Amino acid sequence: MTTRCLPAITCLSAILAADALGQVPPPPPKAAPAAAAPEPPGVVARFGASYFRHDGIVLQITFSGDGKRMAVVSQNNRITIWDPASAKEIRSFTPQNGLPSRLTFSKDDKELFGLQLNASIRTWNAETGAEITPLHAQGRSYSPKSIDWSPAEKLILASDQSGTLRLINAADQSEIRTWKAHAFQAMALALAPDGKLAASMGAEGRPILWDVKEGKESKPLEPTPLSRNLTSTVAFAFSTDGKYLAQSSYDRRVYLWDTATGKIARTLEVPLNVNGAFSVVFSPDGKLLAGRMTDRTIRVWGLASGLELRCFEASGNAYEPLAFSPDSQWLAAGHGALVRIWNIRTARERFPSEGHNGAITGLLFLDHGKILASIGSDGTLRAWNLNNKKEIARTGVQSVFLNPIAPGQQPRTLTVFGYSASMELRVAERRLVTEETRQFASSGAARAVSPDGRWLICAPNQALALIDARTGTFVRNLATLRGYVQLVQFSADGRFLAAWVQQAGNEPQALRIWETATGRELPQRLPESIRTVSLRNLAFSRDGRLLALFDYNNAIHVIEAATGAMRVTFAAPAESPLATLAFNHDGTVLFLGLSNGRLMARDLVFGSQTGPFRGHANLLQSMTLSDDGKQLATGGADGAILVCSTAAVQPVRPASTAAKPDDLERWWNDLGSMDGTRVALAMWSLRQAPEKAIALIRERFQPEAPPPKPPSAEQMDRWIADLDDERFAVREKAHRALANAGKEALNPIQHALGKNPSDEVRRRLTALVRGLSGPLPSEKLRPYRVLELLERIGSPQARQLLQEMGKKAADPEFRAEVNRIAEKLPSFN
Repeated sequence: MTTRCLPAITCLSAILAADALGQVPPPPPKAAPAAAAPEPPGVVARFGASYFRHDGIVLQITFSGDGKRMAVVSQNNRITIWDPASAKEIRSFTPQNGLPSRLTFSKDDKELFGLQLNASIRTWNAETGAEITPLHAQGRSYSPKSIDWSPAEKLILASDQSGTLRLINAADQSEIRTWKAHAFQAMALALAPDGKLAASMGAEGRPILWDVKEGKESKPLEPTPLSRNLTSTVAFAFSTDGKYLAQSSYDRRVYLWDTATGKIARTLEVPLNVNGAFSVVFSPDGKLLAGRMTDRTIRVWGLASGLELRCFEASGNAYEPLAFSPDSQWLAAGHGALVRIWNIRTARERFPSEGHNGAITGLLFLDHGKILASIGSDGTLRAWNLNNKKEIARTGVQSVFLNPIAPGQQPRTLTVFGYSASMELRVAERRLVTEETRQFASSGAARAVSPDGRWLICAPNQALALIDARTGTFVRNLATLRGYVQLVQFSADGRFLAAWVQQAGNEPQALRIWETATGRELPQRLPESIRTVSLRNLAFSRDGRLLALFDYNNAIHVIEAATGAMRVTFAAPAESPLATLAFNHDGTVLFLGLSNGRLMARDLVFGSQTGPFRGHANLLQSMTLSDDGKQLATGGADGAILVCSTAAVQPVRPASTAAKPDDLERWWNDLGSMDGTRVALAMWSLRQAPEKAIALIRERFQPEAPPPKPPSAEQMDRWIADLDDERFAVREKAHRALANAGKEALNPIQHALGKNPSDEVRRRLTALVRGLSGPLPSEKLRPYRVLELLERIGSPQARQLLQEMGKKAADPEFRAEVNRIAEKLPSFN
């Protein structure tokens, strides 16, 4: 139970007595949990066990008449039948022709009836899941809030777009009666269980009680002070005997009318911090009313007293259902892809979940992989011991953004980032102790933090501002943008920042990459087919050399960050949209997290893949690897965390064979190829023969000639100004000069584009950016790939060769990169 619920139960004993719920019995014995779902191979630990898990969001819940079964409709197009006493799945099946918007058991519990949005009722055998009586529909379609039914009376009531109410015979689809109710489609609609009364509300904001038999208003309902702009939030519910009508909305009250008189019988108040209720439901005995509230709680009132009896923690989704058991003793609620069940008398959850009560939004390995830190949408940060599989510490956090955790100064410290401040914490005995809190020197909200915890990106006033995360001070503006940033991602070492920018007006979208330390922008040489497609997600490899892009054509592209050359392209899994992705330790495998909670692994060298493995009930939301790359942690929207061995999950590769001279020659040529598949295979093959690869590079590699001295910044600014000269010859000369300046001109050009230049200048600058983003020749590609190969070989011999190359390199930029890699590798000493 959370603090959101505490004020409502301070006088619980008196309230229970007032509503005659009787003596509180001892809690029922805990039943054996359901069998665990199949998991990926090599599972090290699972944190956050949960029950009644589905592969999609829960949409409908209903109990059988004897309370021994619970049927659940979930968004993955499944109907699942559970034993609510043991949390065991009895049966699951896929209904044909779509999911029902309402579901109920027949009186003898042998069949399931489902109401479709096309006003048809389908029947399934509750034992086998087989469809029994598929009925022909009317050919119309209704929204979920504009259709309701009375299964016992075999009646359907629906509102069409014109505001006409149609009473339909469920058996033969004939229209019994129609009448004009509203100017447009009803915003809310409910049919009483006995089919005699109905309630509706249109855009005019007046609730109307209808006599269904006559098609006329039954009794004028006493008006409520509901604002007309809240009519879309209204929901109705009738009590089982039809004597009361409840209305929920966002106006901080729940109203109950006496249907015999039309008078308000009771007004249920909610706390000041609650806007209102998404939906309400009566208990079968008519003594209780439950509401799903806007503050992520479920509240239960006693109708005799009008007082709040219980408050349970819930998700904040308006469409998730509530259902009482037939004896009114249990309340079931959808919670993402889970169903949670509480005993009303004891306020205890039948199968309480362990771990986070919300989606996992960030993960981080600490203390050399011995501790895993997690942060969830439930507002808690937790630390888990991977040796004894126990939670060892937790604390509350607020206002954090996605992937908000980074390493601290010591192995057991971490930093949590919010929208305007950061907090460093230390894992202590059963606690997370705050070490330091820092405010950010930026007016924009934080958008991304580098995995090493050094840099932070804020986006104030159409700019990308770089912040030193350890001091909170402003460093520089990386870019002034004409548009807004959709995706921002740092490389693992913080050297690069990639952003997918949605440009203003008719300008194309753009992937832009900067060197973090210098602010220099790198030219992007993506194929035209990729430049015009919006991206959904992106991720860097650990060494920052590769960047994976997932686009809205459901394709995944892996490019070289430094050159922009394509390494590999393949289709994303078709079974479910991709939610997140991460490279393995050496950048040769891509782990794919799907929206249905499953995990896959794709080998970027050989194209093979493993999975899908069922890791989470829904939406695999976050992934991270340990420092040594041997463990992969995944977090889901179900609040569960899974830790598994990367070696067990990723595909098995063929055994390498001894390299022959012809092989070495072919692989060397392939290092300069534009065919990314050949590059990946050559890189992997040479890594299997490191001594021969080093000898080959020492023999073949030739340093580039020193680059020409770049024009000064002042000279390039003059050329850019000349692009707007009245004389065509001057404009052409300046255009050619900027094109010949090469990549050094990219930053001044992008800066000028952000200043809203004239149409003529914008056209020329855009053309120059496109020209600078053309494909590199093989002699330009091979040096970067040689450095990537030597870094991944990672031996003292590779370091020695890099030091030799650094002494010979004439290009200062290339020499700096060679020396940077050499410093990371082990020496002979």
